[in-house]
Amino acid sequence: MGLDMYLTDKQGSELGYWRKANAIHGWIVREKAGSVDNCQTIPLTRDDLEQLRKVCLNVLLNPEKAHDYLPPTTGFFFGSAEIDACYFEDLQDTVNILDGVLATKKRRFIYQASW
Repeated sequence: MGLDMYLTDKQGSELGYWRKANAIHGWIVREKAGSVDNCQTIPLTRDDLEQLRKVCLNVLLNPEKAHDYLPPTTGFFFGSAEIDACYFEDLQDTVNILDGVLATKKRRFIYQASW
């Protein structure tokens, strides 16, 4: 059990997957779902993904701003709430996933998490 996170296109094809990247999950829920976290689908646009990528890069370049821009999100089986090497690996993985997604012509996406 744990926080599993999926990014798909509108047809349901998986474009990205994270496990226990709770800071990324928290940002999406806060910024794009009005802080409602019920394992619901959350529609995202290309602009949303570009914004998330930019936030991740800003924190990677300025680690002292992690708590301000991408604080860890706690929850049942959400993983560590520490800002440590795993946290920064999650951010780099997110940038890599989003680079691949943004290289496509797709414009609309769906995010969903389960735990």
